[in-house]
Amino acid sequence: MWALPFVDNLFIAVEAWQKRLAEVQYVVDEHGHWARKDFAIKMQTSYKDDRLLFALAMQLWQDKPIQDRMIRNFMMQFDQGIKGQFE
Repeated sequence: MWALPFVDNLFIAVEAWQKRLAEVQYVVDEHGHWARKDFAIKMQTSYKDDRLLFALAMQLWQDKPIQDRMIRNFMMQFDQGIKGQFE
């Protein structure tokens, strides 16, 4: 039973990742024909508060695979609420 909060947290994090990935992919699809400089400027203004999503948008624009580290860093945002319960 002790694992249920962790599993629930993981489920929430995966759903959030999938939602944000779809949103960023939509933006990339809409503006993917732009020059790199113009696209980067647009993404910097769109994601000025979240450097991770900016980096994700740039990777998707360049058709590079999404790094595991990027996904892990996104999901770590959801780990903070659970961590303190068992320390």
